[in-house]
Amino acid sequence: MPISRIKLGTKTGMVDTRQPIEDIIMTKPKAPKGLRVSDVDSSSCKIHWLHPEKHHSCLKSYQIKIRSSDKKFSHDVTPLRHVKTWPIRHGMLQQAQDYDITVTTLCVRDQITTESEESKISFTTLPESIKNLKLESSTPNSLTVKWDIPIVTNGIKYVLAINANTSEDDEADDDDEEEVTKIKDFEVKNIEVSADKSQYTFNDLPKIIGTGHAYDISVVTVYTSPREIESKSKECKDRFMTRPLPPTKLAVGDKDKPLQITWHKSVTPNVVGYKVRWKPMNVEDANNTNLVKTDEATISDVDPEQDQIIFSFPPGRVQAAQVYKVNVYAFAESANLSSESKELHEKFLVQNESEIIVYVENE
Repeated sequence: MPISRIKLGTKTGMVDTRQPIEDIIMTKPKAPKGLRVSDVDSSSCKIHWLHPEKHHSCLKSYQIKIRSSDKKFSHDVTPLRHVKTWPIRHGMLQQAQDYDITVTTLCVRDQITTESEESKISFTTLPESIKNLKLESSTPNSLTVKWDIPIVTNGIKYVLAINANTSEDDEADDDDEEEVTKIKDFEVKNIEVSADKSQYTFNDLPKIIGTGHAYDISVVTVYTSPREIESKSKECKDRFMTRPLPPTKLAVGDKDKPLQITWHKSVTPNVVGYKVRWKPMNVEDANNTNLVKTDEATISDVDPEQDQIIFSFPPGRVQAAQVYKVNVYAFAESANLSSESKELHEKFLVQNESEIIVYVENE
């Protein structure tokens, strides 16, 4: 309510109300309620508050002030009375930075402005997420991943996690007593890596059942501000696959079968087939790559009950009296990814159109 002050008559004792002796003054309005921030990322946020009173007759607007803790950034804005949310657009704020926000209520009446006490809140912008997460190398029981280092590295660390909880229902071999845990239950969290590193190797992944298997790997950038406030970036996540174990015991097959070789299957559960590649070993043509050609065949129809794979070279694709270097690879599929094992290799001599033997070099 406006307050007027008056003076009394000195002669008659009558009250004179014609002229106030002081200007109108107003009490302070109440501060906004429920101040909070949402949708915080590396360079923006949203500010929310509630009106201080349901029906404030002279409420004009709000005064928002944003200040960085290092005093290098300031931004003021004055939303009108009906506004309860104000977005700070992308790119206005800096990543990994402490900020203070104050909001006050502004009331205006008869050209008099009064401002409430401050409602205040502090927050920290998120650090930048790592980019370009990729597979650097893989073995049957390890994965090495690499990423691009963020622009801001002061005060950050990386936190990695890996799990094999894909859509597949892979199970441990019941005959392997050491493998009690199913592969789909494998998970390791909270692996911390310092800011000066840009790669990490997940070693000692599950044996046998973990070979030739897809794993989900995530990396989060964690920032600790000068105010000891911890904030985490958005998760960067991708799926990578270990290599299957190679087949074993590559040898000559049944001598009564033409040009036949055999090998023992890979013990990796997800192996779905094999590739055979062979190349003639011509010493005189070693410097002429046009004459040294590699041939290839794929075996995808594998009998799960058989431990041994049999392969016969197709007629016309090997020559008599020729030595061939033969590589055999197992290939596996998991969660829509595929991977190829290290090669199993041997040299064979094709003696004639139907006979092949292991080649032994003369000492």
